[in-house]
Amino acid sequence: MDELDVINEMLATMGEAPLNQLDEDHPYVAAGRRFLASTNRKVQSRGWWFNTEILTMVPDATSKFIYVPEDVISAEGVRNLCAARYTQRGRRLYDVTNGTFEIQESPVPVMIIREIPFEEVPPTAQDAIGQNAVLRFQKNYDADPQKTSEQTSDAADAMILLKSEHTRQMKTNLIYRTTVGAKLAAVTPYGSARLPYPGIGVK
Repeated sequence: MDELDVINEMLATMGEAPLNQLDEDHPYVAAGRRFLASTNRKVQSRGWWFNTEILTMVPDATSKFIYVPEDVISAEGVRNLCAARYTQRGRRLYDVTNGTFEIQESPVPVMIIREIPFEEVPPTAQDAIGQNAVLRFQKNYDADPQKTSEQTSDAADAMILLKSEHTRQMKTNLIYRTTVGAKLAAVTPYGSARLPYPGIGVK
């Protein structure tokens, strides 16, 4: 599935013919792309096996700030591995314990949730994101009760499959266990262990 597939599903709810390519001149394409982008971010913000990592980050030598990458939705210090409690404010980490952006601890293990481009997420996630984006579009531009009911069911089924895959991924890979994750985070300076922090799950 790609962006064009989702846009064509949106157009189908309006009785519109499918497109061969994304044509920004089409009256519904720009809106459809906005719905897809916002839904992609919203669904991914929950934190899944494919977009959650533990990084070890080092404060800037001069400012002592730790800047969060632009594609990060949320970031927080791994509490059982950090001396203080850290959370994201704007594009920087904030030391909640000491009330400052100046981070004295180094390095800092940080759990991040990234926003992955729609085309790069696993198929189950693409389906869940796409179906929910179509539902939001349909509610705003058509709102036919029968269509809304059917699309709501499709979106709910897609989310159930995504949650099931998340559970399977978390249970079947031993690397997600607390002790293994903590050890890898502790010995991977300046790198990415690409691990969900133990406890992260589906809301």
